[in-house]
Amino acid sequence: MEVISNHNWALTVGTFLPLVGVLIMLFIPKAEEALIKSVAIATAIATLAVGIYTMIQFDYGNAGSMQFVAQHDWISVIKSSYF
Repeated sequence: MEVISNHNWALTVGTFLPLVGVLIMLFIPKAEEALIKSVAIATAIATLAVGIYTMIQFDYGNAGSMQFVAQHDWISVIKSSYF
């Protein structure tokens, strides 16, 4: 199976962007409700934008090939990798 590795950052960003938004919100005081909501909306919009970008860049003619593949060593001591 052929691997197409253009735009291989898109799935990683789409996966971890909500986590980044939550981590940012953890450091905002509870009294700042409007700011928390703004960060949540901005995170959701950014995640949606990455999803739309991924959908637009998907090559439907090569749907049988693996697309947006990213493989990185993660924890080398236990030979774990992010794939």
